[in-house]
Amino acid sequence: MKNRFFMFFGILLNIILIQGCAQVTVAEKTASKLELNSMAEQTLAKLIKDNKSLEQELANSVGYMVINWKVTKVPIVGVGGATGVVIDLETKKHIYVIVKRLDLGMGWGVRSFKNLTIFKDKKLFEKVKQGTWKFESGAEVAAGIVAVSGDSSDLSSKYKTYMLLDGGGSATATLRAIKLSPNKNLN
Repeated sequence: MKNRFFMFFGILLNIILIQGCAQVTVAEKTASKLELNSMAEQTLAKLIKDNKSLEQELANSVGYMVINWKVTKVPIVGVGGATGVVIDLETKKHIYVIVKRLDLGMGWGVRSFKNLTIFKDKKLFEKVKQGTWKFESGAEVAAGIVAVSGDSSDLSSKYKTYMLLDGGGSATATLRAIKLSPNKNLN
């Protein structure tokens, strides 16, 4: 009985210590938010510089999202991860998000890029702010900061997506599942 008590106490202590180490400090939280906000502002500035009509699109939208992607694709399977921020233009609220992506199909490559998604549909935007799944098919070729891509989401009138490439290269034709979730450590 005594050994079980000490074993239970030891396990409980380890759980508490692990949980304590897993918590994000206020300074880390603030730094992460500032970094994501800065990334979003720089991405917007670059995209607006290259596309003047983008300012009007933003003004007519309910909100937008800027995501910083890292994607790897080997034959048959690809994975990607991202962090970003969703900005509600009505409330001015920032919702920080984590995005995960799984690709199945042909292709090869490693690249990083940023996506700006401008939402025209309030119902879809509310769903995105809560977290959502998205399924699509697409093909893309990218080298350095130049890309050509097309996917099934290009057909939607509810939102529009712009891409800003950071580097890397890939050539893919895949089906993908994308999961977007609010970042519990930052919101």
